[in-house]
Amino acid sequence: MKRIFTYLIVSLTIATTSCEDDSDILLGKGSSSSTNNPNSGVTTAKTCSLKEFTQTVNGNEDKFTYSYNSKGQIDKVNSVIGDFVAEYDKNNQISKLVSTEDKRNYIEFVNDSKGNLTETKFILYDTETKKSFTFANKLTLNSSGQVEKYQYNLDFLIAIFAQIFGEPIVVANESIPLTFTYNNKNNLTSIYGMVDGKKELLLENSEFDDKKNPFSGNQTIYRINVFFGLFTLLNGEVNNYNFFNKNNVTKAKVYDNDGKPVDVKYSYTYNPDTYPTVASISITDPTGEIKTKETYSYDCK
Repeated sequence: MKRIFTYLIVSLTIATTSCEDDSDILLGKGSSSSTNNPNSGVTTAKTCSLKEFTQTVNGNEDKFTYSYNSKGQIDKVNSVIGDFVAEYDKNNQISKLVSTEDKRNYIEFVNDSKGNLTETKFILYDTETKKSFTFANKLTLNSSGQVEKYQYNLDFLIAIFAQIFGEPIVVANESIPLTFTYNNKNNLTSIYGMVDGKKELLLENSEFDDKKNPFSGNQTIYRINVFFGLFTLLNGEVNNYNFFNKNNVTKAKVYDNDGKPVDVKYSYTYNPDTYPTVASISITDPTGEIKTKETYSYDCK
């Protein structure tokens, strides 16, 4: 179990995504916006909506794209696990992402009575048994609306592998509780997990820039990445854990099966509105150094 989970954690040490502004409840009903005041005589930075996020590792490319409707809502997501169409509830909060390949497969976002996200679910149709399976991940938020605890459902990972190899889905009721800690600037500083009955440090972010995350100010993308950020642990290349940060991580450590740190360093190129356009990432472990590159494109208004 520890080997599986550590592999997943290591795979999430590479990207940069984000959350809301300081004053917003991150996973609640609040929304954020940033506009210029034509009467102030001062031009402020534009708000940029992420359109595409691409990562290249050893010649292999992974890409996420986001399409927006006339209301400025995300209506389509193209991801490493497929293409999805977004649905919204009466409060204009995202409620589902439905697979364009098979509508029986979809991601559901569950809110409490106050509109705060409490659970993500993946409903997966098994073509072998002709049954649908629900894999739920439960969240606990802190007073700032940030994810404090996350019950990560490993059965979902097992189910995906089963489908890849044409095997029937078997539910083993396996999960790992994760705990997140933050600094006073709303940046994620550590992730702990209960692995084989022991609390272990899995990820440690020690340094950040003072610029905007690629996804900053977009609550819908934040919610989507609560799901995708943990799912892409599977991928082995894409890291979406940093969407928990307000700024961009520049130095981090990930801990391997023996508790030894893998060093990760980031450097960025920014656009005039202080959003990253390129991230150069170096991952160093006892076997050597791996370099990766990420690019981001936006619509800035």
